[in-house]
Amino acid sequence: MDFERKTDPAIDYSMRKLTNSSLSHMRIVPLSGNQTQTVSPSSGTDITFELPIQAINLAESYFYADYSIPAQGANKFVWKHEGIAPFSSIQLFTRGGQYLCDISANATDYSRIVMSADATDLELQHGDETSPLYQSNVATNPLGGVGADTGAKPYWEQRYFKVSGDVDPNTPGSGNLALTGTIVLPMKLIKKTIFEVNKSILFREVLVLKCKLAKGTDIAYQGGSATVPGTNHVDIVGDITYSKIAFYCAQERNASVVAGLQALTNSESGMNLFIPYSTIFSQTRSGTSQNITLRLNRSFGSALNSVKSCVFDNGSNQLRYDRNTTAGAKVISYHSSINNNRLSEFDLNVNDDTDWLVLRKRFKDSPVYNNAIYKYNWLHEDGFQNEANKKEDGQDDTNCYGGIDLNNEIRYDINYTTANATHRHVSIVHAQRVLNINSRGLVAQ
Repeated sequence: MDFERKTDPAIDYSMRKLTNSSLSHMRIVPLSGNQTQTVSPSSGTDITFELPIQAINLAESYFYADYSIPAQGANKFVWKHEGIAPFSSIQLFTRGGQYLCDISANATDYSRIVMSADATDLELQHGDETSPLYQSNVATNPLGGVGADTGAKPYWEQRYFKVSGDVDPNTPGSGNLALTGTIVLPMKLIKKTIFEVNKSILFREVLVLKCKLAKGTDIAYQGGSATVPGTNHVDIVGDITYSKIAFYCAQERNASVVAGLQALTNSESGMNLFIPYSTIFSQTRSGTSQNITLRLNRSFGSALNSVKSCVFDNGSNQLRYDRNTTAGAKVISYHSSINNNRLSEFDLNVNDDTDWLVLRKRFKDSPVYNNAIYKYNWLHEDGFQNEANKKEDGQDDTNCYGGIDLNNEIRYDINYTTANATHRHVSIVHAQRVLNINSRGLVAQ
């Protein structure tokens, strides 16, 4: 029997030449030239960037803006949702209409779900208050999640809210104060999209990045307490102002890397890349039996990687992103199927934690590292790569391709027994496309 030989690093004297990427950032302002925009409580605003024909790395790029949410009045507080991107839509496409990312609606929902489920614990730990995803060390439920809500030993968890006057998280400030800050959104946090692909790419066409800043009620609400998120909560009043808006695009500076990309993409056969491509749906259902059906085909991508299913409260304000299903608050039990073939032999039950037992491997290395946080950020995911596409650090290996072939349409169902209420069901379909860049341009299939 032949074995592959592995050498102890202490006696490995082999020599290898390093070819490394070297990046710098160029600041791109909106196409309109206007770096200040306002959004009202009920409507958002489009901003568009054009990315030049250069070798760029989307994952190492970031969106930047300062924000100001106006004071709400005496004894009233601004509560800003954390753990979300500030966009209601995010699209990346060529002038010829080839879409490389098309989250055309519900992008705040999308980012809330994937940042908790698909980010790594290291990304959470290294985040700060300018990033949507960062830790809270507050041992209270509304500000720090569920870490010490039951008197148990506190643990690190993502921050869910930021409150006006909250200079010291343990001593929230007074009311009638504006909430101001800076957003530095690493594009690689938009998981399961092309923005997660950490590679220098020469697209050979001008790319259009179109984002819609979300309406004010998707970003923040007004509360009557600095510590309890549900006290006298109503919609915010006044417009949110964003200023110094810019996209800092990471540009490849290693001349030999750029030359290699130019030669490769200038050929007839060109260069092939696998890119993640995701689609999001939002539907409402009522009653105690709530079912969702999706019909998936080639328009979603060439291979189906996974389907995420989330059940949100149908309310607003502090409940806008609430999917806490502790003690069956929303979901009691469920099962899923493909083409009427069940994906589990038994119903998964939230109250006896069979859902967590089945899914806990999937959350390895993510910010959702225990059952309490999972219940607070509940979702079900049917994956069709069995986590074999993961690197050791928990990141997706975008060089891997696999899943269910979508050349033939498939039907995906998830059937719930729920608490008797109206719920908002958000489904995310993660697929892959093959991107070919050649002398004639680019094609995503």
